Amino acid sequence: MSDPEESIEVVIDLEQFPEIPSDVPLAITDRRHGPGHIFRFALNRKQTTLGRLDIDQYWMDKRGLYGERNKESENRREAINLFWALCLCAGSALNDRGVQESYVLARLLQHSRSNGSRRVFADSSMEYRCPPEMIVELNQILLTDKDKKMGASEFHRQTAEILGPPEYTQQERDQYDEMVSELMDTACSALTEGDLQGYFEAENRWVNYMQTIGRRSGKQLEKCVLDILSYEARAAFHRCYSQAWQYILLQLSRQFQLSNDSLLFHKLWHLDQAMPANETNATHFHLFHGHIFGLHPAGADFIRTAIGQEILGDLILNPEDDNYHQKFLNGFCLACYQYADRHQVSKELRRQSAQNMPDNFFNSLQAGDHNDAD
Repeated sequence: MSDPEESIEVVIDLEQFPEIPSDVPLAITDRRHGPGHIFRFALNRKQTTLGRLDIDQYWMDKRGLYGERNKESENRREAINLFWALCLCAGSALNDRGVQESYVLARLLQHSRSNGSRRVFADSSMEYRCPPEMIVELNQILLTDKDKKMGASEFHRQTAEILGPPEYTQQERDQYDEMVSELMDTACSALTEGDLQGYFEAENRWVNYMQTIGRRSGKQLEKCVLDILSYEARAAFHRCYSQAWQYILLQLSRQFQLSNDSLLFHKLWHLDQAMPANETNATHFHLFHGHIFGLHPAGADFIRTAIGQEILGDLILNPEDDNYHQKFLNGFCLACYQYADRHQVSKELRRQSAQNMPDNFFNSLQAGDHNDAD
């Protein structure tokens, strides 16, 4: 029997964090339309065993986190607002185009094409949780290859081949540049001038895109770009989520005296992992393509297996030993392979169901298998 879960609230008051950037006074966050300086997150907690390691595991309910239709999440809004408050304090909110675009895209997430984004990078959850027999199968796969290793560059390459994103044509890249300019130029200029509601310009334009492009036939090139931007909205939210978790972990450490092992696990599981791209550390790449291990369905499968738990525990207990890092990357990549196989099967079943539905529907009508109105 698994340990019971409990719900807790974590409050981040930036006035209580001397770690925040101090280039700009904190008061700027309390300006009209600003995000403020107090943020509340609802977390779940339970005792988790990872091989030889026992820790308290904390996570957010994923439902509504991406702003899916009819699903709301205060955690999503708080993460975006905390990110923006930190950027305002650092001064980057008003003069860093990359930060501004991340903020705007994260705010657009709730309006984005969720299915379209998953054509760029597969991360949709199955209609039902991965069945126990698939977890047993994955555990056996991990056991067979338990001692195999994979470097960061190979993990990055293989997960791109498995899940995305795909390569795009020059025509698609040109269309992307044009639509990004239309979407972002005015909004970012407004933010630079101190208008904290400048994102509305991008939001209005995006809604117009969805009405004139996304919901009509044709315009496949533009729809492809909408899919890319929808994926980038998810990646932008992950940037906010990762930033929020850095402060959540600081607060959890204050409240519950988290062990170093627990901190290491949650940093691995909830932070975007940026890796140096070369020996000079001049540039970095996102190890998991802007995704978060703990949010991807493959991660949920991996941590449910006994071998996955053991691999994670060994890594946390031996953080300086690169062998354990490479064993984790190999194991997680195997979980991605199994997830991708299941994802394709699920898509095929949905396609067949959609094809059969008209015949089934009309057959039932012809057979008289329906109720007349009273």
